[in-house]
Amino acid sequence: MRTLPALLFTAFLLLLPGAVQAQPVETEIAGVTAEVVALRQTGGVLRLAVRFANSGDKTEDFDHYGLDRIVLVDVKSKKKHFPLKDANGQYIGGPIGVWIGGGRITLKVPKKQAAVLWAYFEPVAREP
Repeated sequence: MRTLPALLFTAFLLLLPGAVQAQPVETEIAGVTAEVVALRQTGGVLRLAVRFANSGDKTEDFDHYGLDRIVLVDVKSKKKHFPLKDANGQYIGGPIGVWIGGGRITLKVPKKQAAVLWAYFEPVAREP
């Protein structure tokens, strides 16, 4: 079982004028990069999507990583934002493999392919 690097699950927010563009960064797994592909606030929610690309020769599995470990940090207010839960106490994000503790990620990134992890958050107040 592998866990996703905690650093990759901390997105730093300055302002949210629209979509965020980021460059791929190396992860702790050789040949696997991560890239924020969406950090967008619409419809009363903030959506984070991270694409994991695998240039290696085998499928990489990131199993049972709790969605509660994904944190967005507003660097100006120093406020942390955690994923939303539904009425049943389950996190709104995925891909979910098991529902223990509100939901745990089971992300498989096939060789020479990519997979996306996503989560919803409460909206972040924008500066006037």
